[in-house]
Amino acid sequence: MKTVTAKLLKIRVSKFLPKDQKVELSIIYSTDSVKEILKTEKIAYPESLARRIMAEIRKTEKSAHTHFSNQILESNINVFIDNEEGMVVKLSQFLDNIRSGVEKVARMKVAEGYIDAVRNVSKMELKFD
Repeated sequence: MKTVTAKLLKIRVSKFLPKDQKVELSIIYSTDSVKEILKTEKIAYPESLARRIMAEIRKTEKSAHTHFSNQILESNINVFIDNEEGMVVKLSQFLDNIRSGVEKVARMKVAEGYIDAVRNVSKMELKFD
């Protein structure tokens, strides 16, 4: 059985689609090397999305480390995420901030301040220790 430990490094908004109220998230993490997952989402439930992101990291790492050896599929792989519950809490709060920013942009009825609100959402980023 193989064990892989993943550590979240950073998550940021790489693209904001105000018309669709969606954001493209760049999730950067490391195992034996630094990797990135891009995910386009409409953020409705931040905690649920945070858990889905963790599941996506696990799925990606399991598929990356699964291989055939002597005609046998070696698929017993455990993927641990460093301080997972703490990461889910931080990630949920960050995603909730993004959701609030997206909702603020959607509620704007006048042009004044619209560009700044879009830029604020587009520049959101969270670095993990």
